[in-house]
Amino acid sequence: MKCMFFLITLAVCLTACDRQPSPSFSSDAEVHKKLVGTWREENGKRYCIWVFDSNGNYGAQSDGIRNVTEEGTWIVKDRILKETRTKSNRTDAVLPSIARYIIVRLDDRELVMRLEERPEIAVVYRKEMK
Repeated sequence: MKCMFFLITLAVCLTACDRQPSPSFSSDAEVHKKLVGTWREENGKRYCIWVFDSNGNYGAQSDGIRNVTEEGTWIVKDRILKETRTKSNRTDAVLPSIARYIIVRLDDRELVMRLEERPEIAVVYRKEMK
């Protein structure tokens, strides 16, 4: 009887502990395709716009405390967006410079990234529709 109780309890536990499948992540090519376009982050009176083209080039512009315009290249590998900045209107910019962003979430309308160096800060961008 004790053995039967143990087997039933074990079966219930194993059934309850059934693992859920992990969410499928897009391939790098799919992420690249979704990133192409214009993305805007708004934070009060400030804004930042990124424009990614399909050839791996980008332009960024922000407005607020100081107007910044930057250009460079980008690539996605393992859900990491690697940005290589090659031009900037900032006089203190060190060029070229590289930043890596962890892509937390990406769909047709929203992009959430975390700077790899400071993953506690997430930035949300909205895709501008034509």
